[in-house]
Order: sequence, then C-alpha cells, then structure tokens
Amino acid sequence: MKKAFLCLGIALSYSFLPHSLFADEARYELHLASGIAAMNTLDFLNAIKEFESALREKPSDIKARFYIGFCYNRLGNQKKAIPLLEEIVKEDPSYIEAREELGIAFYYAREYPKARELLEKVREEQPENAQACHYLGLAWLAMDDFDRAKELLASAAKLDSSYEGQGAYQLGLAYLAKDRVEEAVEQLERTHQLLPASEEGMDAASMASSLRQRAKPRRVWGDVRSRYEYDDNVVLNPNDSTVLDITDQADWRYSTTFTLNLDQPVNKYMDLESRYQFVQSVHNHLGDFNLLGNDLLNGVQFKLPHAAPYVGYRYEYYFLDDCKQSYLRSNTVISSFTIPETWRAFTIPFYNFRRDAFMLPFVFDEDNRSAFNHTVGVDQYFLVTEDARRWLRGGVYYDRNDAEGINYVYNGLKISGELSTALVGDVFLNFEAEYYIRNYMESTYHRYDDQQNYTVTLARRINKYLELGLQYELVVNDSTVALFQYQRDIYSMLATLRY
Repeated sequence: MKKAFLCLGIALSYSFLPHSLFADEARYELHLASGIAAMNTLDFLNAIKEFESALREKPSDIKARFYIGFCYNRLGNQKKAIPLLEEIVKEDPSYIEAREELGIAFYYAREYPKARELLEKVREEQPENAQACHYLGLAWLAMDDFDRAKELLASAAKLDSSYEGQGAYQLGLAYLAKDRVEEAVEQLERTHQLLPASEEGMDAASMASSLRQRAKPRRVWGDVRSRYEYDDNVVLNPNDSTVLDITDQADWRYSTTFTLNLDQPVNKYMDLESRYQFVQSVHNHLGDFNLLGNDLLNGVQFKLPHAAPYVGYRYEYYFLDDCKQSYLRSNTVISSFTIPETWRAFTIPFYNFRRDAFMLPFVFDEDNRSAFNHTVGVDQYFLVTEDARRWLRGGVYYDRNDAEGINYVYNGLKISGELSTALVGDVFLNFEAEYYIRNYMESTYHRYDDQQNYTVTLARRINKYLELGLQYELVVNDSTVALFQYQRDIYSMLATLRY
C-alpha cells in the first residue's frame, strides 16, 4: 500500500510540473508577441509594459531586455536605453542587433566616437546592413568629416532607398550649421524631392526657400579686450619684433585692443576675410613707452575637400610716446594650409614673409634693425573632446632675420606647446610654453639668445558677451650679451567684451 501511494505521489508531481512550465512559456510568448505588435505600430510605451510582463515570466530573458532597450532608445530616453543595451552586449558580445542598437543610442546621446566604434564593427560583420551604414555616416557627419559621411550615407541609400531622403536632410542641416549655404540648399531641395509629403520634406522645402531668398551673408563680429597689468621689466617689442630697449624698470599699464572682423562668402569654395585691430597701451610712469598701433589683415580662405589653403596680407603701423614718434611699419605676406586628418586632429603648415621697417633715429648705421624675416613652421592640433572644450597644440618653427645692421641678422628655432581645457562650467584654463633660440651669426659680439616664455590664463565666461580672466606671463631671455639678458614677470587682469 505504501508503495502504491508513493508511486501515485510521484506521478502526480510529474503531471503538474510540465503543465506549470508550459503555462509560463505561453504567457511569456503572449506578452512578447503583444509587445512586438505594439512596437511595430510605434506604441513604444505599451510595448515596454508587455516586454516587462514577459520578463516577469522569464526574468533573465535577453530578447525581452533587448526590446525594452530598443523601445527606450526610440523614445529618446538614452539614459535608460544605454545601460540596458550595454549589459546585454557584455553578457553576449555576439548579439549583433544589441551592439547595433547601442551604437545608435550612443549617436543620439552625442557620444559620437563610441557610436562610430560600435557601428564600424557591425558594418564589418554585416556589409549589407543599411541601418548601421546610415547611422555610421551620421556619426561621421556629427564629427565634421563630410567626405566620409557622404560616402557612407550614399552606400546606405543604395542598400535601402528609404534612407536616401533622411541622409540628404541631415547633410543639409550639417551644411547649414557650418554656414555652407549653397550646399545646404542643394541637400534640402533634394530632401523635398525625395520626401515631398513628410514632415522633414516640407521643413526642408521651407528652409531651402528661405535660404535662397536670403542674400549671401556678411558676417561681422569682434571684441574689445582690456587688460590692466603689472610688468616688472618693461621691454619694447610689439608683434615679437626685434627688442629695441630693456628698461629694467617696473610699471603698471592699461592696454586696449579693439578688433573688427568681416567675412564675405564668395562661393562654396572661397571666403574673403578681413580684420582690423586698434591697439593702445598706456603706462603709469614710462610715458615714452606708450604704444598706439593699427593692424589690418586681408585674406582669402579656400575650402577644398581635403585642405583649406589661406593666403593673406597684413599691414601694421605703430607709434610711440602718444603718437609723437613713428616707431614700426610692418608688411607681412601669410600663407598656410589647414589639413584635417580625423575629426580630432589637424595640421597647419605655414610660411610668412615679413618686412619690418623701424623709424627711430638710430645713431649708428650698424644699429639699423629694419629687416626681412622669413618664417616657416607647422602647428599640430589635437581635440581631446569633439566640442573643442579641451585641445592640445604643438608647433615647431624656423625663422631667418636678414637685418640691415649686421648685429641683428640671425637664424631662429622655436618649439611651442599649448593646452586649453574647461575646468568647471564656464571656467577655462590655458597654458602655453615656448622655447626660442636665436644665433646671431654675423654679430660682432658673438651673440646667442636662449629664450623661454610661459603663459598661464584662467578665464570665466560670464555670458556670451563678457569674459573675465587672470593671466601670468614669465619671459626669461638668456643671452651671451649682457644688454639682452633679462627676465620679465607680467601679472594681468583681463576683460573681453564680444559683439
């Protein structure tokens, strides 16, 4: 009898267990199917509820968790979508749909390098994946690599024509943000042709019409920079020209620089650029060193696919002692190339030719420091973040100064570095260092200068018009000629008003 009851109990337990499992599975499948149906009608909120119900039946189910992350991403809630998708990718790196959706989520969260990295791997594994190709193109577009972006967006459109209109629309907006008006109009009109009845198509048509009616824009802007500073050794050499006098005297001074910029776009390949600066520096005691200057720059900026050449001419004229004495006239021809390498790095090689004419009454002919100066160099920039709030610069330059007085003919080599970074909020720190050696080959004094410059600036943007800051500059010039051996410490308070 006992054996009979034992067998009956075992039989009953086995009969109930599969029934319970089958019921859980059925409820899971029902909620999952309902969620997919809601998701297909873009009802993402109800879809999330169904997928969460499916998860209660299968708490570790990776498919339901993926769909929840997908829905949150489509709702624009990347804060919830990204952790869910990251957890799935970590758990199952082979889940390519989760990696693709995580890349899309990073794009919408404006974390473009992360988006690009994930989507490039997806595209390597699935070359025919139009969605991955499209969003990879948008990530490159957000990082200002228009050539790569256009290539990828065109590839996505070939794989799936439904992406063609969206790609044109995003290109139009990106060109407009860069003030490349003609290219923006072209893409926006193309968007309207491809998506005439859609919201994007009608919006694109409206923007294109408005841009066509608008005249080519003149961009005018500038600033007024004021600084009150203490200089423990006043030295006369504006524009990094030849040092004329070292006072070994300290003084306070107030200086103002007024800048006016005018850019005139000519076409999509060329802009005309002009800049005028008025400079005035007034000392408390050393009135003979009061400086007034005018600085005019005109140039042409070319916009080619893989480089941005620039050619310009600069004219400067300075007076001393409240305009009682003409001091320096300078003419400079400027040429440079900006060569983008990636979204975060670009190189600028340049060559400048400058003619300095000093107009002070020198006593001896060999003291005439008027000169022809040739400078060639290269600057390398690295953007630490895509919003350019943190960047690095390194540069090396060679210059040859052919002066009329033999004591001022030299070969120079300069190495320069600069770091700019955002600290907290709108507070920025900039540090610049230079090491500059000059060999005066023909000097009767066998002169050799070794100069170090260090500048630290701490500034805070009060609003879009006003910036306040503090600056410290150290100049140490070690020379074989005692007259030119000096050190300067300059402490400055800065205010910049933009308009």
